[in-house]
Amino acid sequence: MGVRAGVSLVMLLSLITAACGEGAARRSATEMPAGISVQDVSRTLVVVSRTEPSTFVSEELNPTHTGNTPDAAWQIFHAELAQPDEAGVSRLQLAEAAPQLGTSSWKVFPDGRMETTWLLRPNLTWHDGAPLVADDFVLSIQFQKSVGKGGLTKGTSEVEGAIAPDPRTLVIQYKSPFPLAGEVAWQPLPRHILGSSLEEADGRNPAEGFSLPYWTTEFVGLGPYKLERWEPGAFITGVAFPGYVDGKPRIGRIQLVWQPDGNTVVANLLSGTVHLATDLSLVFDQTPVLKREWASKAQPGSILLGTAKTVFARPQFRPEYARPAAMLDVRFRQALAYAIDKQSIVDAVMDGEPAMADTLVAKEEDYYAELDRALTKYPLDLRRTDQLLTEMGFTKDGEGFYGQGGNRLSIQIMPLSNYQREALILVDSWKRAGIESPIRTLSAAEQLDGEIGKTYPAIAITQFSIKPDPFPYFNSANLATPATRWFGANGGGYYDAEVDRLSDLYNASLDRNDRNRAAIQGMALVTSQAANFPLYYAKEVVAHTGNLTGPRAGLKKYAMSKVEEWRWQ
Repeated sequence: MGVRAGVSLVMLLSLITAACGEGAARRSATEMPAGISVQDVSRTLVVVSRTEPSTFVSEELNPTHTGNTPDAAWQIFHAELAQPDEAGVSRLQLAEAAPQLGTSSWKVFPDGRMETTWLLRPNLTWHDGAPLVADDFVLSIQFQKSVGKGGLTKGTSEVEGAIAPDPRTLVIQYKSPFPLAGEVAWQPLPRHILGSSLEEADGRNPAEGFSLPYWTTEFVGLGPYKLERWEPGAFITGVAFPGYVDGKPRIGRIQLVWQPDGNTVVANLLSGTVHLATDLSLVFDQTPVLKREWASKAQPGSILLGTAKTVFARPQFRPEYARPAAMLDVRFRQALAYAIDKQSIVDAVMDGEPAMADTLVAKEEDYYAELDRALTKYPLDLRRTDQLLTEMGFTKDGEGFYGQGGNRLSIQIMPLSNYQREALILVDSWKRAGIESPIRTLSAAEQLDGEIGKTYPAIAITQFSIKPDPFPYFNSANLATPATRWFGANGGGYYDAEVDRLSDLYNASLDRNDRNRAAIQGMALVTSQAANFPLYYAKEVVAHTGNLTGPRAGLKKYAMSKVEEWRWQ
């Protein structure tokens, strides 16, 4: 039984699990906490992801693991010391207190080593009732180090070790400064279940630890829901965990299903057999249908748009590849920037949603308001484009196109395959400004060739996945070169010594305010040089039916944030 069963499968499973839940609810109705109704605990919340989880091994625990864990599955069944909310802000979860720089909980030693102390909340238990203790985090850190993988913020490589002086105190020892030591979301592992198995695997092949049934049908976690049943190819069901750190969820049962066909997901939402769609199960182009169909409903559903990435055009900075050579002149790049009709791109791609971008940094970042004031912006201004190009010696021919020395100016655009519409609008924008810009469409084989994708002559259209650190696409540490086999986020060959300095400061400073200032100064410098052309913020779609309240928009990864507070209307 698999995802091809479509709407009928989801409907049947939902009815079966809902019926089971109603029986349990009737038996325990008199025991419900104040403010939680019979309907809250009896009706199964059905959540759809695009793909089926293959494991509960998280990307954070093992970034190179080939298994798939949709974000929804992670948030339903997991909990951590601290977890980012829908705005990406780190909030304490299993921890009662986080390390604070300048106090005894965050010590920095003269030789550069560090030591941080976390205090766990009291009386926390795993889903099987066993107490959560600090030694469970020690096991996790030891295991991550044994398999040589990084944590959520690449903290493992800086960690020397960890100890648990008592059941509620976790001390992590670092061999070098690590700015995010007070935010890293360490995931514990239950020593009472995995201790001996992981120790045996460590003695042979540490990666064998990921093959244990614990990571699939025998998973025991700390999240808002406890794994009840995993039917491979069909569904995963969880029941509300009474011992969850933030309180027992109001909705008593949750079911995760998967469906790769977005049109089927739309039909399931409209029929009410699915209550929430997340994890790329919908694309933006499918939202107009939901809006139209929900508009006439007494309880219309909601469409939440979480910032997922910034789509931008990237100039070529390598002199050996840049054609025309004017690409290396800041005036030329500024002239191109002033000629881009971003609003037309947003209207076409995002249906007019307020998604225009002036930087790669997400507007949800806590320092964005200050950054916004420091940016150099390039509103559509063809007179400014003409001024700059004329200053450089370009003139228009009889057809209104710029050229120099008898040669027409031509700017080749190379978009990723999913950005053809953006490329066409960019062509039209620059044509109206008098700039010819043919599109070079890559074949499927060429898109897999890193060298072709990095040695384009003029402009590439690509994307930046939203993350706190804005520097990877600009610092020289990430330059894509033949020596790196053309791997590297800095694919355009941009280099500026001051940006490198600010990037190093951002990654080394332990003070968050210093890091924010470095990011602001660095991105302000990047925009003053027109080092890239941000176009818009692409959105990940989360949609839910009108009878559900609680989901909120934000950064893409945290659509299930505070699921324990959700309820039926």
